[in-house]
Amino acid sequence: MPTCGPFLIVGASARAAAFSAIRSGMQTQTVDLFSDWDLKQHCRSFQIPPSEYPYGLHDLFCRVKPTTWMYTGALENYPTLIDQLASKSRLIGNPGYVLRRARDPFLIQDTLQKAALPYLEVTTPNNAQNQGHQWLLKPFQSGGGSHIQFLDEVVSPRLNNISHNKARYPLFCQKWFSGPSVTAIYLSSLNQVQLIGVTKQLVGERIFHARPFSYCGSIGPLPLEASLSDKFLVLGNTLSHTFGLRGIWGLDCVLSDSTPYAIEINPRWSASLEVIERALNLDVFTQHVNACEQASHSVAFVQNENSHANPPLQPSSYASNLMRTTACVGKAILYADRDRVAPEPSAWFRTCDLKYPATKTTTTNYSTFPYAADIPNKGELIRQGQPMLTLMVAANTLKLAEKRLQHTARLLYEQTF
Repeated sequence: MPTCGPFLIVGASARAAAFSAIRSGMQTQTVDLFSDWDLKQHCRSFQIPPSEYPYGLHDLFCRVKPTTWMYTGALENYPTLIDQLASKSRLIGNPGYVLRRARDPFLIQDTLQKAALPYLEVTTPNNAQNQGHQWLLKPFQSGGGSHIQFLDEVVSPRLNNISHNKARYPLFCQKWFSGPSVTAIYLSSLNQVQLIGVTKQLVGERIFHARPFSYCGSIGPLPLEASLSDKFLVLGNTLSHTFGLRGIWGLDCVLSDSTPYAIEINPRWSASLEVIERALNLDVFTQHVNACEQASHSVAFVQNENSHANPPLQPSSYASNLMRTTACVGKAILYADRDRVAPEPSAWFRTCDLKYPATKTTTTNYSTFPYAADIPNKGELIRQGQPMLTLMVAANTLKLAEKRLQHTARLLYEQTF
């Protein structure tokens, strides 16, 4: 990895990406909203108050003076800020012009339509109200499924005269489609687009006290038939080539009749990736850095507004990776069921015999599971509905992993702290 000095990771939550960087041997520091206890045990961590996020990152960059940096969710919604920060320090990730296009749901629809690939229709709220389908009302600047609701549940004057001009209006509608929610994770480099893995998304799960549509975890990797793996690869190639994506990025989809329907592009490090890393024993961070460094020195990754042709498909490493493991890993974000005060960090480990989060290995050795991550600092007030803790489990099947997450979550919620 051609980097020097501490590598800075910024975002709403930096822990998952930071642990991946540390496992790869990278000297790491972070800026996020939480600066959780376990993160501070392994790297220098700065906390930014919610009232100053994200634009307060300007001042923090002046203090930290990183030589190299990357962002996590949901900073992809601030392309101008990304470019401003990239002018101060070398960015490992997608620049602003890529984000503006890759986060435009109408442009994604146009791209998939021209490529004759399945897509979920998007339109303006006014147009959706006049159609007979069920629609989701979504913000352009979305993150983790927050502020999403069914259009027919909204009765508000704010829907009047809303257009899809996102510079003036914050909302659009996307057709709702019944089916499992999944995330496909890709690595885009100069020569190919690799499908790293596909995970089942946990969304709005009541047992984890998540709000409707809120992301609350992932389980994977999903075993895929060759034909379905090829469909994901065609999607990845089409979108990566059209938008000039580089490094690791994610694509949220709904599966129906063995066909993935794209929901949105997450053009940055994915929250689902750590379950793939753990299950398949991968060092993805090094590959991510190398791919982005290659792209920043190549004319191959330039804005291309008119191209919809696919480059030659590259063989996916996904099938061969799956052959190396019989394990899958589950991750659940537990949201506070009531206002709580965080106990001593050791209290989490005593509960349910949780393990300390390892950063020096990616192994799925069952003796390292279950473990807790994103551990709040002692005395921290966790308001109802805020993320409280992340659980990680391993199992032989997806179903068993989900059951273990649910069982451990129930025990944790029974604690009096």
